[in-house]
Amino acid sequence: MERRDFLRSTTVLAMAVAGGAATGGVVDVASADAATNAKRYRGTRNGKVYVSRNNGRTWRLLTNFGSRLDATRVGAVSNKVVANLVLGRHGSFKVALQPDGHTWRTI
Repeated sequence: MERRDFLRSTTVLAMAVAGGAATGGVVDVASADAATNAKRYRGTRNGKVYVSRNNGRTWRLLTNFGSRLDATRVGAVSNKVVANLVLGRHGSFKVALQPDGHTWRTI
């Protein structure tokens, strides 16, 4: 996904959510951004985590946790990428990206 397309989709939907417009149940708002080891990570409210290896010019889907989970906070903690996943009113939990760059483990 090109940066322009990614930013356009998240910006348009963020404006729609802020304005109270219906978005069909899927809100793809970039809610978190973390930079570690020359990579950028971004989580979305529909459970997707994207990675950019070129300072945000292009984004690639790294993980799709599913539309029922919100990847609301993606941050760097002790050189690890940590995502906070929220399942509606049922609570939240944290997962850390493993050194292989593809596997997540609960912490």
